Amino acid sequence: MFCLSDFKQLNFSDQLSELNTLSYQHPVKLLKLLEENFDINAFIPKSFTDRYYSELGRDRNFSLASVLSLLIVMHIFKIPTTSLLCIFLALSSDIRKFCELDRQIPDETFISRFKTTFEKQIEELFNSMTLKIIQICDDIDENLLKNSPNKGLNSMLIYDTSGLKPKVKENNPKTLVSEINKQKAFAKVINNKDFNPYAAAYKNMPKFAHRSFRLK
Repeated sequence: MFCLSDFKQLNFSDQLSELNTLSYQHPVKLLKLLEENFDINAFIPKSFTDRYYSELGRDRNFSLASVLSLLIVMHIFKIPTTSLLCIFLALSSDIRKFCELDRQIPDETFISRFKTTFEKQIEELFNSMTLKIIQICDDIDENLLKNSPNKGLNSMLIYDTSGLKPKVKENNPKTLVSEINKQKAFAKVINNKDFNPYAAAYKNMPKFAHRSFRLK
């Protein structure tokens, strides 16, 4: 197992903790770490490759691995928009190198269209990554001592779904904007300077989705 620290040997738990801080403290180091230990091509299903190259042929300006690497960078560094991602690409030679973009970089339209066109294939890609991660966790567990407090953790399920965002009307930003506009209009009617339309809008947002009470 690789060691993130130059000065001490870290156990698996310590390495996970240090990885969580690399994205904002040492982003270039994180990119180099990924470049040396992660091969995106090993996870791309053949069906995805066939679909990507079938539309415009093998003469695409950007390889499938390069475009997927862009999405990984966008997620790891929490870049909120594709336009901001393009700016990072233009400014950072390290990101361009990681994504193997030597001559030109994709524009915002290309990236947005890619995410829309290949939405199903991207989902399948991450599903294949999940299976590999499960195998890695199983291998780590097999090498732990029997009395290790971390023994068996690989078989546990994670119930924290706060990172999941169901595709329902209530999660659409336009719904919140519409509610804010309603509260602003109400504020004008009551002519109360102390009334906060933004706070009122958030308070008025439904506690669960109309489609299902389980989607909160």
